[in-house]
Amino acid sequence: MRQWCMMHVRTASVNRRGVRRHSRPLCRRHGDGVAFVRQSTAGDADHATCRDRQSSVPRVDFVVKAAHTHDMGKSASRMPKRSVRPGVHDRSAARRAKSAVSQASTDDRPKEDVDVAISLRTVNLNLLPVFQVLVHESNLSRAADILGMSQSAVSHALAKLRLQFRDPLFVRSGKGVEPTAKALELSTSIAQALDLVRRGVRSSTAAKSPSLGPRFHCGVTDTLDEGPVFVSTIVEALRAVSSEASPAFSYVGDSDWKKMLRLRQLDIVFDHEAASHGELESMLVEARHFSCFVRPENPLTKGEFTLERYLAATHVIMDAPDASPRSMLRVALQAAGLRRVIGARVHTHFHAALVASQSDHVGTGKSREVLFYAKQLGLRILKCPVETPPAPLYMTWLRVRTNDEGHRRLRQNFVRLWRAPLA
Repeated sequence: MRQWCMMHVRTASVNRRGVRRHSRPLCRRHGDGVAFVRQSTAGDADHATCRDRQSSVPRVDFVVKAAHTHDMGKSASRMPKRSVRPGVHDRSAARRAKSAVSQASTDDRPKEDVDVAISLRTVNLNLLPVFQVLVHESNLSRAADILGMSQSAVSHALAKLRLQFRDPLFVRSGKGVEPTAKALELSTSIAQALDLVRRGVRSSTAAKSPSLGPRFHCGVTDTLDEGPVFVSTIVEALRAVSSEASPAFSYVGDSDWKKMLRLRQLDIVFDHEAASHGELESMLVEARHFSCFVRPENPLTKGEFTLERYLAATHVIMDAPDASPRSMLRVALQAAGLRRVIGARVHTHFHAALVASQSDHVGTGKSREVLFYAKQLGLRILKCPVETPPAPLYMTWLRVRTNDEGHRRLRQNFVRLWRAPLA
């Protein structure tokens, strides 16, 4: 005789008024291994028990009811201790299987990859752009405006960054914040990583003229270099890269312009020396020579222009206070024990050329600037009789921006225009 068994799942909840039981068969069984489904009735209540009547948490009792009592014990003994709904896996078993698969895949990877995966899992990469903007702006309010976040959100992000890197990262300074040594150290690698990400996600069909931003900050360490030739060359080089960007020139002198480059407060700096800092990169633009300029009626234009005639003449010198110690000509004259007769002191090449065009004063300057004003004011150019080493002009930028498309094209354009003959 076939055995028919039915398995019920009864849920019982206890309250002050009594016990309400609801039972629902789970599956169908035929013989020793199948249960069939039917809805239980109130008459089946005697099959359910509630062991804890003080608990209001539903309980599940498994009840076996045999249609035929023959071999009841055998059927019951072969019933599983726990019934599982067909198609639904045991969650704990699934978790153990998933863990085993994950562990197996982890074991197959190199240890370095596993370490990187574990370390990156603990880092919120969305905080890195916030960190970089804070390093650049040194102000929470401005950083919030740039990021499109509230100031409180930026403050919360900074708190998470401090926990992540175990360092204050930024300390209050005046009306803003100043990065710590640890933050400056991290800034270079993080900026490089973000730059790689930007270039990686940039579409190959992007515009061929990448934007450098609305403002391109250019620093000069010598005010004499900030003349119309230099400014017009930067403007033309920048216009060829981006029509939206405009240059902003700053005299940085002996200030910590290397730090300003690292903080992205400057985009490029022009100096007489190459930077030796590992985070910066420099390129020689030109090794400039000195030339003299006089008006055509000056007696020095007749005969040979010797060192004696040069020293005996009346000179107009460009005596910018901050730039004077940098003059190669002045250093060469002092080293040789020679002195000039100074008739006028000015601060720019333009004023020196203007004085020379209206008197018999002699002016001395760097060849490219001298040539520009000679053409504008009709001056005569003479070879400087003082032996001086060339005055180099270097441009320096942050190393992580070397491969930046817009920055790279601007540097190339500037060098090309600067080395081209003046029209």
